[in-house]
Amino acid sequence: MLRFFALTLCVALSACQTAAPAGAARSLAGVPASLSGTSWVAEDIDGGGVLEAVQSTLTFESEERIVGSAGCNNYFVPILLSGTTLRSGAIGSTRRACPPPAMSQERLFLRALAAVTAFRQEDRTLLLFDATDHVRVRLTRAVERAETARAFDCAEGPTFVLVPVLGGDVALELDRDILRLTRQPTGSGARYSDGKVTVWNKGREASLDVGGLTYRCTESRVRSVRADARLRGVDFRATGNEPGWALEMLQDRIVFLDQGGAHLTLPRPAPQVDPESGEMVYAAETEGHRLRVLIRERECVDSMSGERAESSVAVEIDGRAYRGCGYALP
Repeated sequence: MLRFFALTLCVALSACQTAAPAGAARSLAGVPASLSGTSWVAEDIDGGGVLEAVQSTLTFESEERIVGSAGCNNYFVPILLSGTTLRSGAIGSTRRACPPPAMSQERLFLRALAAVTAFRQEDRTLLLFDATDHVRVRLTRAVERAETARAFDCAEGPTFVLVPVLGGDVALELDRDILRLTRQPTGSGARYSDGKVTVWNKGREASLDVGGLTYRCTESRVRSVRADARLRGVDFRATGNEPGWALEMLQDRIVFLDQGGAHLTLPRPAPQVDPESGEMVYAAETEGHRLRVLIRERECVDSMSGERAESSVAVEIDGRAYRGCGYALP
């Protein structure tokens, strides 16, 4: 099970209460439009720019919390937002390992974010300032993601994942590297290239040109589902049959849905772990619903697809039981 850690950049919100900057960030009169629900992509961090193939993002889930991808790992942080003042609490993050360039940008982004005390919004640009009125991060407004991550298996070759990014380009995850490929003109399908690596895709078929070789590839639905879930911040996913259902665990919530139309979201509680068996139990309750999730780390085989997973999962919602298989998403 993926574990979380906290970067204690501010021990508590009260410990970060420095004087609000009196310069550029506070020069605008009135209170800006609500940032709640908006998403942003970093274009510059501490004057050093950003990597083309790595995105550091920021989403205001509310006026009390921001989440996003730091470049490799997903992060989440409580905030105090008032006028043009923005202060952060302790930043939490997943612990996924990525190539060194992505990890380096992630460290710079989180360090800059921890120092932010104010902001200024200029149309589709968001500037984050520290206590000395220095711009630490410059971001641009993100558009809604229309596509999802897609994973491909190549005959007698590598596997790769395509992730859409701003401007119609894609990020290519290949052999632990992340490359940004620019969309190229083509008669049919979609073609992306950085001059050294080229991917052509149409439907579930694709070709990969790399190192002087061309591979024919087919989309793996199973891996696409996992890649897209990971992109959305899911760290554990389980599915079952009769009726079909899916459960996803994110940093702060558990989402359950089934083919009958049930869709339930509850806060994610801390797990209770049996020291002898290693079983993990998540028990959550709201005014209208009660959820219990039991995860056993033992091989599980899907009753319909035959797909193997690392854990068996038992879910109980308001007295109704579901059985299936689950897996962590590192």
